[in-house]
Amino acid sequence: MSRMYRKGNSKNWYGWFYDPAGKRITRSLRTTDKRVARRKLQRLERDAFDPARATEDQATERLEDALMRHLREAEARLSKATVQMYRQKSGHLRRVLGNPRLRELARNDVLEFVSTRQAEGASNHTIVKELGTLRQALKLARTSGTFHRDTGAVIPKLSAKYVPKDRFLTRAEFRALRDALPEDRRVWVTVAVFTGARLSELRRLRWEHVDLEARRVRVRGTKTRASDRWVPMSPALAEALGSVPEEERRDRVLSHWKNVRRDLAAACDRLGIPRVSPNDLRRTLASWLKQEGVDSMIVARLLGHTTSRMVEQVYGHLDDAARKAAVAKLPPIDGPDHGEDNVIALPIGRTGS
Repeated sequence: MSRMYRKGNSKNWYGWFYDPAGKRITRSLRTTDKRVARRKLQRLERDAFDPARATEDQATERLEDALMRHLREAEARLSKATVQMYRQKSGHLRRVLGNPRLRELARNDVLEFVSTRQAEGASNHTIVKELGTLRQALKLARTSGTFHRDTGAVIPKLSAKYVPKDRFLTRAEFRALRDALPEDRRVWVTVAVFTGARLSELRRLRWEHVDLEARRVRVRGTKTRASDRWVPMSPALAEALGSVPEEERRDRVLSHWKNVRRDLAAACDRLGIPRVSPNDLRRTLASWLKQEGVDSMIVARLLGHTTSRMVEQVYGHLDDAARKAAVAKLPPIDGPDHGEDNVIALPIGRTGS
């Protein structure tokens, strides 16, 4: 017999069962997902009645088992985009590390993983995310009783100070890039820039999300709670979407662009301008808006962020003209301060005598 419950305001599940001796065993199941909690409680109860099998599971569980457990738990509580990120990181871990038993996974193996990924050209920032995926998988394995070591003894610390990219298109570069592409790709790039949508959001955009009369587009994002949003149409975006013949306005707005990163890079090379990625197109909208003095929180909402931190750190870039205009507002050093005429001169020296 077993039962699950929650304590007070805690969102985590707890469970209890009776062991073979009739003793009641209570455990925190360390998850907010009821299905995952039920499986954990069933496993704990099974292991209590069959210690030999539990010992065998602990001795034989492999890296792939731990990574799959982590993905199942992620699917129960995280967005599809985040789960896909974890799946990609897990793929690199399996490809490079192989599928060793967890008890055999050594720190030197992980150090070799880091060296291999660096040799492949992966940045430290990317590798830190991959190690984070491994760390979470091993912590879940420890909760399940199939891994008994401290993750810090297996996974080394890797420094990766985040340096945000600063590439965005100038207006002249945008026009040149747009005009250098085939007609359907011109619409693609225009929609990407003037909606500020992520690549996954662009691929999900459907004509039912486009309101030409109200001049707005619904971007159905899933990454954060603010990702599902309405974006007003700029004149350039309205013109691009309005140019699509009515008989073609069904299903997806943008045709599938399999090699979008490669094709954008090639087009930039032909034009003799620095390369751009789909995320640089997203950064372009934020940069243009910031250069026009738009508040960071408004820009954040348009991009589907819940706070303005990402805009200020990553997306909102000012061009040279904006910087020069800001500096030009400084008063001359020899001129009067603001309100200087109303300042009362105070005597220098001791007062009150």
